[in-house]
Amino acid sequence: MKKYFLFIILFLIAQILYAEVQLSYDFTYDESEGVSHRIASYITTLSQSWLIENITNGSFHPEADKEKQNDDTQYYLLNYIRNKIIASHFSDNYIISAYLSGEYDFGKNIKTNIAGLPYQYTLQHGLYPGFRANYTYSNLETDLSVDYDSKKFRYETADSTEEYYTEANVQGRIKTSLSLSNPLKAYFEAYHYNDLNESSQFDYSQLFAGLSFDKKLNHIHYLSMDVAGGYSDIDSLFPYTFRSEARLTSKFIHNWMMVTKLSYDVWANKEIDGIYVGKHFAELLVQKNFSFTPNNEVSKLQLSAAHYFLNNYTLLKTKLEFYIKKMMFSISYRRYIGKNSPYDNKFIGKICYPIFSNVRLSYSYHFQDNHVIPEVNAHSCGIDVFF
Repeated sequence: MKKYFLFIILFLIAQILYAEVQLSYDFTYDESEGVSHRIASYITTLSQSWLIENITNGSFHPEADKEKQNDDTQYYLLNYIRNKIIASHFSDNYIISAYLSGEYDFGKNIKTNIAGLPYQYTLQHGLYPGFRANYTYSNLETDLSVDYDSKKFRYETADSTEEYYTEANVQGRIKTSLSLSNPLKAYFEAYHYNDLNESSQFDYSQLFAGLSFDKKLNHIHYLSMDVAGGYSDIDSLFPYTFRSEARLTSKFIHNWMMVTKLSYDVWANKEIDGIYVGKHFAELLVQKNFSFTPNNEVSKLQLSAAHYFLNNYTLLKTKLEFYIKKMMFSISYRRYIGKNSPYDNKFIGKICYPIFSNVRLSYSYHFQDNHVIPEVNAHSCGIDVFF
């Protein structure tokens, strides 16, 4: 792991000389969590047929080492640094992308549980390589992805002996689509997850066949739909599943926009004589645009309502974002209604101001009223730098 991050440092030094760079630093004070620092960077290099990306983010939480820190905090990881390198090669017919991601965790982090295992575990570090590919030929299109991740944990046994445990899994997905007409595609999709343990209890596969429809109905309405049926061995008692999604986007000149979303999933037993409803929700979003800046930034008001039928709760959201000369103001509020909702209220306010053309300062306030974990009451200051 140390060799990996040494390689990353040398790679960053070489890449920064010929790349576009975005850096950000965030300082946060949370009423229950104390002080934390977060950093992020995004570096890109683009040539005629290659795109190289490097994403780095990290968190440092000095308060985590104090005795007052308890395990009912809302954050699982408080002290970490992560880095991800992505190399993509593309042409008119294909794009191939490979990535390598690493994570180093230090200081005090919140212990977690791993399904099927005793004790509580503290993450030490992780390594995550992966691969993506897309190929298009005539009316055929194929997407392929493979991801592997490995995490090393530390834990204490019943006799206070310190031990280490490595958790690894691999997952892969392939999807092949055939264009039947301009808006209509038929596709087949296969997915497999393997936790690479001796037991196959948590391994599962999914097979789907379906139709997707994407069409601009007129100059106002755009419709996107997806319906599929398939097989899954997540639950041996209910192996058959059907999923459907629909999204209608309506743009009324430049001032108004409306988005309607519907999702509905059902499961069936082996005899297909018992139908059981799964995840399904309906959402309506309305957006009013007030003005546009020279950089195409939009002053807008968003209102939305979504109802999640399975858990029987409603989510109401509103967001106001507007620009006064160079300054940006943003206010958002969420209200959860229902006995099974995860939160009660959530409020975020943010102010951004560019002090230079490539340097931006920001302040934000975050309040969240939770049912189980402690409420969030945080103030945050940040700086973003663009090269």
